[in-house]
Amino acid sequence: MIFVNSFVYYSLIPFGIIIIFITHPSLAEDEKPHDDYYTSLIGVQNLARKEQQTVAQLVRYKRKLEERLTLVERYLEDYRKSIRPLIQKSKTLRKSSLKKQYPIFRKENDLHTISETMSSHPLMVFRLLRRYAKELPDIALNLFQDINIEIKDYLAMLADNLDLPTEGDLNGAADGILRLQETYQLSTYDLSVGKLIEKDTGCGLVASDMQLIGVRAFNTKKYATSVEWIYHGWQMVKNGDKSISMEIIKENLRVTSDHHNIELLSFKPSSLSLFQNLINSTWSNIDGLYRTPLVTEYPLKIVSDTIFDYYNFNALCRGEQLLTPAQTKNLRCWYAHDSPYNIISPLKFEAHHENPPVYQVYDMISDEAIRHIKKLAEPHLKRAQVLGSYQKAGGIKSDVRTSSVAWISDKQDVNDTLLLKVPKSIQSATGLIPWAMRAAEELQISCYGSVGGFYVPHFDALFHPGVTLSKEMEGTNRGDRVATIMFYLSDVELGGGTAFPRLGIASKAVKGSAVIWYNLRYNGERELLMLHGGCPVLYGNKWVANKWIRLYDQFHVRKCTKHRFE
Repeated sequence: MIFVNSFVYYSLIPFGIIIIFITHPSLAEDEKPHDDYYTSLIGVQNLARKEQQTVAQLVRYKRKLEERLTLVERYLEDYRKSIRPLIQKSKTLRKSSLKKQYPIFRKENDLHTISETMSSHPLMVFRLLRRYAKELPDIALNLFQDINIEIKDYLAMLADNLDLPTEGDLNGAADGILRLQETYQLSTYDLSVGKLIEKDTGCGLVASDMQLIGVRAFNTKKYATSVEWIYHGWQMVKNGDKSISMEIIKENLRVTSDHHNIELLSFKPSSLSLFQNLINSTWSNIDGLYRTPLVTEYPLKIVSDTIFDYYNFNALCRGEQLLTPAQTKNLRCWYAHDSPYNIISPLKFEAHHENPPVYQVYDMISDEAIRHIKKLAEPHLKRAQVLGSYQKAGGIKSDVRTSSVAWISDKQDVNDTLLLKVPKSIQSATGLIPWAMRAAEELQISCYGSVGGFYVPHFDALFHPGVTLSKEMEGTNRGDRVATIMFYLSDVELGGGTAFPRLGIASKAVKGSAVIWYNLRYNGERELLMLHGGCPVLYGNKWVANKWIRLYDQFHVRKCTKHRFE
């Protein structure tokens, strides 16, 4: 049997990593597929619920252990109180033995003195007899009780009924924290004490956590980041943290520092995550060391793939303003009464970009509809997979999107008035025909992982060079995805917006609002400026619903022209 659920302890050693596995016999690879917790918001929430039962069981087990320990301590404390006066008044017993909590003698002369003195004192004799007649039998009786049965049965039940987190989940969570740190330029120290930008959460990390994340950064050649994490873990141990030994973390700091210096001295460093100068692992403080700057400018509207897609994306996620005042002066907000549905309650539009257009419409979907959609989606949420793999056995998990997805049918004939409000609101706001299955895809619900859930910059349009689509799976007879309407089903306190790196704009995750953009030009070509991605969720939970409108049924409402824009 192959055990896939393990508690893992990480430690760096020169030229490699030693991993010590403490396995538990639960789920084998061939018994149950594992859906990654670090990408599953619902999975983490269920795990948090289950932990309340686990803590209750551990508290009961702790009480039983404490009861057993109390019996032992009661015996030893009574012995201590009896023996100390005897030692103090004795002329032959060593007074240095009083420094010990429980003095113990083994030499025959000492044993003779103790036995003579104790047998001469009626109260000492009584206490000695009581310890042997009462305390010791109580200890023996308690030891015959198997206090481990209940906790063993619970842990066995947990392993049978719950897909426990694995080493992969731990690594994925560490990657998520490093992603948040890089995107939002968070200091390692702030993360260690639970500070997320200006929000002090009060929940930080321990030294062993710092070590694990530092090792993960080391494995991805982020050597300066690795040094910082392990360095701050070392500071925690110096200040009394007992979660990892001083020897291990000091050695790991030395190894990461050495690798950093080797990389810095090479003429072709493979990582941009380096300090500008060599570092010494024996320094008492590395705070304030100058880091190599990555980027100082953010060029826009480059239609080819460049590193600036990545830089711009991160800058927008941080809330940086990439457009000049001259570029934003014509952007506006307005109320739309175009549809009969919106005469009394007009749609609230905000223009994020004019050409190509990107709008955000507020209060487009009600809280009641949102609760209903989430309830429908939750039982069907699965880890996001690579395009075209959903019908394959097991699918292919996506490494560029840490979210869980579900599809809900919102065809025109579905007998669900709350659900049908979604396509109706789309038609009201855009004039497009939104009904699944021909004119549009079914509603896709996504919830993003609890540790830096994100989606790398990508295009929604399906037809472009290098991608071969199955006609049956992707519905090529319906045309490409001409438009995207993305509903935010939750507010996100920090992060979680949608960034368009080539346009230099980003939308905030506002519950009930929808962001609308067009993936195709009016002449049918793919719009290369509509690259977009989901910013990592720094704090909060992110739910979205995507409706992709297909091209062929929109010819009468969005007519083609030979020009890029109408």
